[in-house]
Amino acid sequence: MPQTSTAQPTTTGRRPQGAHPGPWLTPLGWVAAVLAAGAFTCMFWEILRRSFLFSSDPNWSHIVIVPLISVYYVFQHKERLAAQPKRL
Repeated sequence: MPQTSTAQPTTTGRRPQGAHPGPWLTPLGWVAAVLAAGAFTCMFWEILRRSFLFSSDPNWSHIVIVPLISVYYVFQHKERLAAQPKRL
């Protein structure tokens, strides 16, 4: 039977390995996420607008879904991607 550990901070203030990190986003994190989304929208407004215009064409109807699938893939594999060596 596997043992479950209680996630209590050590005297150094660090959590044991495998401990639950707490809430996914703090209120400040949500504010930062909304600001980042707003900045992204402002920077890429013309590209986003054209993408939605192209999405009515049957040959380009997937143009809106591909970035969402890409974000999902990166989120699902973030640990493996973060472990890769950094390069330009």
